[in-house]
Amino acid sequence: EEYPKAKIIILTVYEEDELVFSAFQLGACDYMLKNGGPEEIVDGVKAAYEGRSPIRPEIAGKIRSEFRRVKQYESSFLYLLNTLSNLTITELELLDLLAKGKTRSDICRIRCVEMSTVKSQIRGILHKFDKRSIREVLLQIDDPKLLEIMTESRRKMAGHGGE
Repeated sequence: EEYPKAKIIILTVYEEDELVFSAFQLGACDYMLKNGGPEEIVDGVKAAYEGRSPIRPEIAGKIRSEFRRVKQYESSFLYLLNTLSNLTITELELLDLLAKGKTRSDICRIRCVEMSTVKSQIRGILHKFDKRSIREVLLQIDDPKLLEIMTESRRKMAGHGGE
């Protein structure tokens, strides 16, 4: 911030992905390994001075891998959100209770419904998630807070309030 025109080059022996990503995130224009040789280091300094930012093949590979991982996570998260948004309020509430450790019998008592109703609703959830067990669904959701947020949001949209 004091020197906005300064170009930062990381020269190191460390190749760990997190260090590479952190360096670029913090504004480095290049990340070079010390085993690259003097010519490569001089070329890197010149490139930085000229405003170019060449990415070395080993670093480019790390960035591509991370990009794929992030895109895969985004698409799976978006798929999850889309699937959750296709659930009814009843199905969301049922999943929320299951995520909180309630048994099917507990849910029958809490919701004043028959076991066959709960089983039918679970079959609907499994179908929408294309899973074979509620455990698989809950593992995919991973964060029970997400269920609470989705349920509250759907209640408010439907005019059921909540608080």
